[in-house]
Amino acid sequence: MNYLLPILVFYVLMGAFYLLIGRKTSLGEGVGLVLAVAAAFPLLSGGLLLYREYGRSEEGRVSAGVVTGKLSSTGENGSRTIGGGQFSRARGRRRLPTVMTSNGFGFDDVLARVMRSGSPDAWFVEYRYPCDTFTGCWQREAVSHDMWSDLEVGQMVNVRTAKDQNDRGRLDANPQWGTALAKVAIGGTLGLLAGLVSGRLPQRRRRLVTVPAVVTSVEPMTAGRKVHWRVKYAYLTPDGAAFENADEVYVSGLRPGDNCLAVYPPDQPDAGTLRLTDRAAG
Repeated sequence: MNYLLPILVFYVLMGAFYLLIGRKTSLGEGVGLVLAVAAAFPLLSGGLLLYREYGRSEEGRVSAGVVTGKLSSTGENGSRTIGGGQFSRARGRRRLPTVMTSNGFGFDDVLARVMRSGSPDAWFVEYRYPCDTFTGCWQREAVSHDMWSDLEVGQMVNVRTAKDQNDRGRLDANPQWGTALAKVAIGGTLGLLAGLVSGRLPQRRRRLVTVPAVVTSVEPMTAGRKVHWRVKYAYLTPDGAAFENADEVYVSGLRPGDNCLAVYPPDQPDAGTLRLTDRAAG
């Protein structure tokens, strides 16, 4: 797990860079790429956790273990602190964890804790249990504050593992469905933001109003050797308000009195643009 996520995110990053090579990248695309990479961590972590939880619930086995230690990010009850020095034992000087601490606090770990408990503080228990190795297995696991308070060093606990997957297991009384879903939600939200910021998501077309209009004047204009025309046109909105606008066109043969169309946003009837009918354009 510790090596899988960086490798997969590396390939996501390289693929995104490959798509952007050879053309100018906008600020939105750059920000979207950063958000997409950030979204990959909680999506992969949460997806893997869901897969393991499914295996534990369908084909899990339970073995006896023993609590060997307790840690917290707050130093509660004199416990060892965890968080790579990002937390202070002193009350009132406690700091929030950084994006990634030396003990593996990813930003999605912190956000998932906030979503589930309303607090970024972390509580961990350490325990040993029998497994395929000669010396047994050791595990450090995040738990709720209530469970952390109830467990004591030396207390026997049940450990649930899945039979047919590479799974170190978790405490039987500490299911991970909520954490997995929180991480997937975090990753999905970041992925959605990445799509919106980068402009890759299809956006809903704005509805426009089209009304009949009439050409009121046509003035020739010269730009180098090219000749085009400034066309003024008038139109009425459905509620009877009159407006006049002007556009430049490259279609010759228009005369005052010709029919055309005016197109404008519903909330901006004065911002009409000219659209020629097939007859006028021909």
